[in-house]
Amino acid sequence: KAAANPMAMPGMASEPAKGSGRPLVGAGIVEKFAPPSGDASEVTYRPHLLRVGPLSVDRRDGAAWRDGVALHLQPQSLPQRILLALADAWPRTVTRSELIQRLWGDEAPPSDPLRSHLYLLRQALDRPFQGEMLRTVHGVGFRLEATP
Repeated sequence: KAAANPMAMPGMASEPAKGSGRPLVGAGIVEKFAPPSGDASEVTYRPHLLRVGPLSVDRRDGAAWRDGVALHLQPQSLPQRILLALADAWPRTVTRSELIQRLWGDEAPPSDPLRSHLYLLRQALDRPFQGEMLRTVHGVGFRLEATP
């Protein structure tokens, strides 16, 4: 059974009426959003919550949901940290070297350090759902797709 989304506020809709262009206000939190445009440019942002299409990532603890279903990523794990880096950079493609620097600094492992962690992230983010959000941009790096 999927965990409930703790970002939802009791008694409030989680999204404003389509095309209203108004922020949600409640419990001292203001959510800014881009009105739906029919393409991958829709982003909803709270200071602690990043949203890319159907994906929500909480910056405070790294918890993540796709289509309201909790992703099973270990707290502070490298796959969780990769997801946060990609969500934070969206829609930009993040280079391999940028990810390696962010995760390991100047002391990266000698082999391909990202491969197994990206595999684990794909298992949690894409496998249980329709469509892939984690995209490899060959020769460049990785990015999230808002419309998988």
